[in-house]
Amino acid sequence: MTANADATEYLNIEEASTLLRVHPSAVYEAIKRGLPARKVGKCYRVHREELRSWFAGSAHTPALVESLAPVVASQVLAALGEAFADLGRRIDADARHDGHSR
Repeated sequence: MTANADATEYLNIEEASTLLRVHPSAVYEAIKRGLPARKVGKCYRVHREELRSWFAGSAHTPALVESLAPVVASQVLAALGEAFADLGRRIDADARHDGHSR
């Protein structure tokens, strides 16, 4: 394997999260919990095969899911809050357009 081909086996956090179909915070949390990663400048790089094998290991998954639950829950609640606020604004705008007020 050439040095250039080996370099392509290392993924940044965004690439790793896309590959695994997870939020980038899941990859950062995995690094905190022992996923082998190299720091290049200010950015982490993770080897593609180490990433796959680490996430495939069932011993890591429950702890990772548990640690991410509060983060994901707050993101979901924030998104729901924004969606409901937007819905309220649209209902108010429709009511004003129709000549009704609440």
